[in-house]
Amino acid sequence: MARKIACAALAAIVFAGLRLAAPARAEDEPAPAPGVAVNMMALGTYLQYTSPLFVKNVMGAIASGDALWPVGVGIRVGAEYYYSELSKGAGDNYWQAAPLAGVEFGGGGWSGEVAGSWLFSNYASVNTAKIALARVGYESKVGGLSISAAGSFYPGLTVVQIDPRGVWHVNEKLSIGVGPELQEIGAHRDGDPPQQILPQAYGSFWAFVNWRVVEPLTLYVAGFAGERQYSVDLDGLTVWANNDLFVGGYEVNLSVAVGRGVGLFIDFQHEFGSHQEYLLHHFALLGGSLGLTASF
Repeated sequence: MARKIACAALAAIVFAGLRLAAPARAEDEPAPAPGVAVNMMALGTYLQYTSPLFVKNVMGAIASGDALWPVGVGIRVGAEYYYSELSKGAGDNYWQAAPLAGVEFGGGGWSGEVAGSWLFSNYASVNTAKIALARVGYESKVGGLSISAAGSFYPGLTVVQIDPRGVWHVNEKLSIGVGPELQEIGAHRDGDPPQQILPQAYGSFWAFVNWRVVEPLTLYVAGFAGERQYSVDLDGLTVWANNDLFVGGYEVNLSVAVGRGVGLFIDFQHEFGSHQEYLLHHFALLGGSLGLTASF
């Protein structure tokens, strides 16, 4: 039972509470000065399940930072920690921790990254899982295109996720973005010989709007429709290591600039699911986050 519960034990939502897509950089945000450009982020989040089978809630914290040198090469490091309370008799409460490190590049409108993280947990079905990520994109004053890919390698389970995105900068205050997400999930059972289970494919469609309402205040609204499972978001800083099947959701984020290069954000998120533990069971996930960003 403990191994089964582990698959339903963790949900990780990050950056302004979202697993959707990070808000775009505000157009009036000061451009990095010549030299090393440094960005940092920290947040805390709380999420509550409605009608849960086993997991009651998720509490977590994320911290990350990156530095980009003038030559266009940089590094990114981060870490997540999440803790979930389980229903009485369902098993031990769950925790997950994951450090992340990557190499990034940028220049001439282009940007990209290769990164990886290692999951540690008190449940064997998640412990020592590995996440590999790659991303490349191009941005101009008119808009941008990007594609990211993630591979999640759990004991007995492999997940491949691809996220193409397109963004249109309507004007200096308003941006609109759309794109699909494609996933393929394959599993195998140990044995002699090992047994391969037929892969399962999922797809969803995403959209977001980023609007600088007034000089210090930015509103970000995002949502998706379609199926997704075992997802990786925010360039690997959030890993959803359970088998909840989500079919839609939205989030609303408000961020405010409180000083040169410093901002605060608050986020509300609501997602909907159709299956837990591979059983038809409708549920929702409701919560939010508070966080701080800084760049210099």
